[in-house]
Amino acid sequence: MPAFVVSRRLDILGWNRLATVVFGDWTQLPPGERNVARQVFLSPETRDRFAEPDRMAAKVAGVLRMNTGKSPDDVQLSSLIRELSQKSEEFRRLWARHEVSCGTVGQVVRMRHSLVGEFDLVHEPMALPGGARMRLNTYHAEPGSRVRWGWSAGSTRWTRTSSSPPQVRPTAKASSSE
Repeated sequence: MPAFVVSRRLDILGWNRLATVVFGDWTQLPPGERNVARQVFLSPETRDRFAEPDRMAAKVAGVLRMNTGKSPDDVQLSSLIRELSQKSEEFRRLWARHEVSCGTVGQVVRMRHSLVGEFDLVHEPMALPGGARMRLNTYHAEPGSRVRWGWSAGSTRWTRTSSSPPQVRPTAKASSSE
């Protein structure tokens, strides 16, 4: 299943191979740009991965609003809010609504991929133990959905056949971290 860890500022701290397949190759970004909010509001390529980008943008702005309330003295978070406000009209509009989101467990995220088209993933965010200010975000497809992964086989891409739903073909050995 695709998974990644984010900080309270939504900096992307770590991810598995399937997250790269679904959300993009974050290794191609400078470390300072590996941030969910920056990508959702400032990267057209990232927005194109979401079938409902406006819904995702509202969710991300709401999560930042919640995290700002939890850490009002976080200078880096304040700097991110200023940057997004300067560079994105959509962010300014959403931020002005003062809506809060906590990344609801079980929320369906509609994605778009050039090979398989649109598909739904169920989002399962989890706080990491020990008071860490990080969240693990996992995504899974419902049984019988249009998309499946052979994650135990170390899959990193999809293939499409005319007689069966899209599925992943193994391209590398799986690691125990996935």
